Amino acid sequence: MDGTGARERRADVGISRDRIAALGELSGSSAATEIDADGRTVAPGFIDVHTHSDLTVLVNGRAESKIRQGVTTEVTGNCSFSPYPVRPGRPVLVERYELRTALAGIEWDWSDLDGYARRVESAGTSVNIAPLVGQASVRIAVMGGGDGRPTPEQLDEMQRLVEQALEQGAFGMSVELTLVPPGFAETDELIALAEPLGRYGRLYVQHSRLWAGWHAKTIEEAEQIGRAAGCGVCMTSTHTWPAARPWINWCRPGYRMAALRRCSHASRTPRRAGARSPIRISAGSAVCRSIGRSCS
Repeated sequence: MDGTGARERRADVGISRDRIAALGELSGSSAATEIDADGRTVAPGFIDVHTHSDLTVLVNGRAESKIRQGVTTEVTGNCSFSPYPVRPGRPVLVERYELRTALAGIEWDWSDLDGYARRVESAGTSVNIAPLVGQASVRIAVMGGGDGRPTPEQLDEMQRLVEQALEQGAFGMSVELTLVPPGFAETDELIALAEPLGRYGRLYVQHSRLWAGWHAKTIEEAEQIGRAAGCGVCMTSTHTWPAARPWINWCRPGYRMAALRRCSHASRTPRRAGARSPIRISAGSAVCRSIGRSCS
């Protein structure tokens, strides 16, 4: 299986210096090491698109719990929390991780994605890291852990931090709209923070609001954000609560599927020349940026 979506086929794989160098009929070739994989499945490394390994890769860079399952790439920074950015005078993010870092003996000596990447590179890891920037981390860096709407100046600063993370290699921005403080953000704030994603061609990764009556509306909110910002949308978490409530209709799969079908139709609707790309809501896929090594 070559990972392209094509049907599986019998083939030989030649590897040179950790890179796939040849693929096909290689019976006439020789190598220093030959592995007989007859009757087995050979595939590219799997991508774990939703992980919280931001700090564990610093504790144990071998990441054997993933590598031994065939996972070679982890998407980190999920659920609105990434260990960056951190601003002076706003220690709330560090405090959130403080117990874990203290127990693990990790010294927090970075403030942005570049600094975090250097730390991972120096520690070494067996997996590729595809980092997201967390919307909660951005909000905390500017506003602390409180609620309320940002001022225009605060919103501009949050946009700048998102754009800085994208410049430094973030694959997108994650949000988790059930937790606090990220759930304090209203839709217009999320659209503003997602605008840099549209410019950079990166993903808006949403863990949905799980409030009463929002089980289908959260899909519509994601569509609104993706359409307004011109970015792709990946919904990583949305749930059905099996309980009899006045809002039970919102929990029925048919309601949510109807919302998804509307989004799917919108993504195929032709647009005038020069218009932004239509929204695409994905169940979750990611391309990796390697920190400290090349992707294979």
